[in-house]
Amino acid sequence: MNKTLILIDGSGFIYRAFYALPPLSHKGTQIGAVFGFCNMILRLRETKKPTHWAVVFDSPVPTFRSSIFPMYKQNRTEKPKELISQFDIVKEACEAFKIPTLCSPKFEADDVIATYARKIVSLGYMVEIVSSDKDLMQLVDENTLIYDPIKSKTISNQEVIEKWGVAPDKIVDVQALSGDPSDNIPGVPGIGPKTATKLIQEFGSLDSLFKRIDLVSSTKKGALIRSNESLARMSKTLATLRYDTPLPNNNFIELLRYQDPTSTALSNFLQKYGFNSLNNKIFRDEQKINHANVNQKISAISIDEPYYKNDALSLVKKTQSSKLCAVSYSYHADAPYELYIYTDQGDSWHLTAQNNDCSLTLLRNLFENDSIIKVTHDAKSLIKALSKTCNIKLKSFEDIMLMSYVILGGRSNHSLEDIAERELGESKKTKIENELIFEDTRIHKIREADQILRAYHSLQIKITQGSLSSVYELLERPLVNVLVNMEMHGIKVDVSALRQIGDEFSTNISELENEIYLAAGERFNIASPKQLSNILFNRLGWHSNKKNKTGAFKTSVDILEEFANKGFKLADKILEWRQLSKLVSTYIDALIRESDKSGRVHTTYSMAETSTGRLSSHSPNLQNIPIKTAYGKKIRNAFIAEKGNILLSIDYSQIELRLLAYIGDIKELKHAFEDGKNIHEQTAIEVFGNNSGMTMEEMTRKAKIINFGIIYGMSAFGLSKQLKVPQSEASKYIALYFEKYPGIVDYMDKMKEHARAYGFVSTIFGRKCSIPNILSNKHTLRSAAERQAINAPLQGSCADIIKRAMVDIHEEITKRSLLCNIVLQIHDELVFEVAERFADEYSENFSKIMVNAAPIPVNVKSSQNKLESIN
Repeated sequence: MNKTLILIDGSGFIYRAFYALPPLSHKGTQIGAVFGFCNMILRLRETKKPTHWAVVFDSPVPTFRSSIFPMYKQNRTEKPKELISQFDIVKEACEAFKIPTLCSPKFEADDVIATYARKIVSLGYMVEIVSSDKDLMQLVDENTLIYDPIKSKTISNQEVIEKWGVAPDKIVDVQALSGDPSDNIPGVPGIGPKTATKLIQEFGSLDSLFKRIDLVSSTKKGALIRSNESLARMSKTLATLRYDTPLPNNNFIELLRYQDPTSTALSNFLQKYGFNSLNNKIFRDEQKINHANVNQKISAISIDEPYYKNDALSLVKKTQSSKLCAVSYSYHADAPYELYIYTDQGDSWHLTAQNNDCSLTLLRNLFENDSIIKVTHDAKSLIKALSKTCNIKLKSFEDIMLMSYVILGGRSNHSLEDIAERELGESKKTKIENELIFEDTRIHKIREADQILRAYHSLQIKITQGSLSSVYELLERPLVNVLVNMEMHGIKVDVSALRQIGDEFSTNISELENEIYLAAGERFNIASPKQLSNILFNRLGWHSNKKNKTGAFKTSVDILEEFANKGFKLADKILEWRQLSKLVSTYIDALIRESDKSGRVHTTYSMAETSTGRLSSHSPNLQNIPIKTAYGKKIRNAFIAEKGNILLSIDYSQIELRLLAYIGDIKELKHAFEDGKNIHEQTAIEVFGNNSGMTMEEMTRKAKIINFGIIYGMSAFGLSKQLKVPQSEASKYIALYFEKYPGIVDYMDKMKEHARAYGFVSTIFGRKCSIPNILSNKHTLRSAAERQAINAPLQGSCADIIKRAMVDIHEEITKRSLLCNIVLQIHDELVFEVAERFADEYSENFSKIMVNAAPIPVNVKSSQNKLESIN
């Protein structure tokens, strides 16, 4: 096997990662490009297994090319300070990984790579250059390849010819004629890449072209090239890589030999910058699985064979040679916990986890072993079940449900069946047929474990290719343990108070029913849209032209609100009846029913449902209790803390408007936030002026509706309903708003265009939010998709920011053993149950963490014993 040196274009990769990956920070330090670099290094270690390698950086001083042509690269914008600061951290990472670094004064990284590549090939080595820089393609030959880490693509001679139209050694001849705008290499004015390529294909080289310049078919082009010969030759000099940068000594190859990093030094570096998710991966070599005969093997399993017995000792011994194992499971509250293991060595086990089982210690050695990755589907459920049944922790895991969600978002379901169908081509029909053949559930579950393992490898590649590693590894996967803790801890409710509120609401409901029956002239089922429609529009003669598909008049909330605004008191009573009935059934009854013996409610957070990355709460839903009504406030007041504790609420202030200001680069909004102005008051003055006849309080209320309506893509029709004004007036307000904030129109247009072109928009962290109906022929679907395209980057970025904050705060709580727990997440708010004596300290600490989690300037506000943002 040929010896190979891997040369990593450090400077090029940092630039590429900085602009390709979302801005990430840790304790105020920008680390996004560093995270991308560390991930790349880890992948190279695992996939390339280098014997020799080095990272190459540009010279910090001007290079020789600037002395030849002072305008060389002068067209480039100044490096962002957030990028400059990360170069030193990347060099720190190289030291931690024990990777040699190369740099030569007055030479670019590309020249250093060229020099080392040529020298090392002459010593009998192969060279693989890790870069996406097109300039390095001139080095490609039978012994030198390029590997693009972002696209996971290897570039050989054939790929170069397909891209450039000429062999690698002729690229500089093409650039001599066409120039290179990215480096400000002039070339021959008026000669573009296509013409330059055709000329070099025809004449073979730049020298040959000038020797036979009279043979150029176009006399005009020939004269143009002849008159600019000196410019062309200078351009070729600028484009040609040098092979004479200084080498350290005759034994330099030994300096490039791969060394295993020191575990302590590397771990300290990763923890210093918050790369905790990489710690579990860093010293493991993941092995691919051979599944050639897996179906036949599973088919032959007999439940009587020793191979298939509940033998935890055998399992643990066998898995010591494995780096990966998949876990499928079956859990019922009244039955033993069934575990089904499939390893990357092709071995399968079925185990029963029971508290009186002496094998629990051995199982713990498997599940709590950091060196073995446990791949599963819905890790959160597995972790909770392991904890409840046998007090075992799941460490070092991957979750294919979350991987699928990060890749596809809201475009698909993420059940194991759907993932297997998409990634493995195993249809649900086949699954049903298999179940008929293999009636033993245990065999079916082993098959599921095998699917999990194979799907994992497929999804892992897609996450890397889609530049989604940061979303999965920094947000989704570490959030699992945060949510496990929240769900298991729960939040306390005053059950007695809830029962009293329920009795009060039930009395109010009965009174409203009697009033409604009296107005209607008869008793009927108020909850039945058909019966209500008959009463309102047939018996009472109300007039409406809005009917449903069955021909009955609609009785939806917006219809009833229209009648209420016109003074129909019965419409008000029906709306109030509906609200109270929903509060009783959806919240009061559910909270009482779902509370445990200690009065705590344990909601479940769904991690893979929404298209924007938001969490959703169910069983019961604790994210949508109304805030604006007196009825809703009574329910919120029933949430309490244990004796000696208080509830601490911290939420981001106007974060979606702030995101709009910075993502859309809306200068007027940015200045308002930076100056500490009340954004709603400013909008009120900008839109309504000083002669509106409204009080400042009234103008501010309407401005708030406009501000938040705009970021949800609200139309004039929708705004008119919210403000209770004619549609023409609402249209005027929107026109004035866009006139004062013209950048918002540009942002909206940009998002819609991006969605039309790519089918998705992205959050500030790089999450892709799919917009499936953006090209629909149906106006209603297309309009809704356009509104989604405008709002998704804002709502999704907010979701990503608070997820990052939750992970960082949970880490702080765990590391310092703080006397508190995160008990609720409500969109842009976190609720904590904290020891009362530490409330102020924790509030200040957590507020700082939440501010640092956002890559834009944000504010937070806190309150105690109040759930301000449940809405």
